[in-house]
Amino acid sequence: PNPTTGIVNIKNAENQRVAVYNIHGTKLIEINDSSELETIDMSKYQSGSYSIKVGSKIKVINLIEE
Repeated sequence: PNPTTGIVNIKNAENQRVAVYNIHGTKLIEINDSSELETIDMSKYQSGSYSIKVGSKIKVINLIEE
């Protein structure tokens, strides 16, 4: 797992669709035309596991409170 306290950086995401989902599968964030280095601020969300989908690849991150 990749723990974070709020800021998630995604490299090599240029021109990809980036989406963040909660554990229930609800889409929280969607970026349709991302840049080479995309920064997502997750600090307003509760601690827990989230899925980040970049193109067709999925990665799970764990958000922890500071």
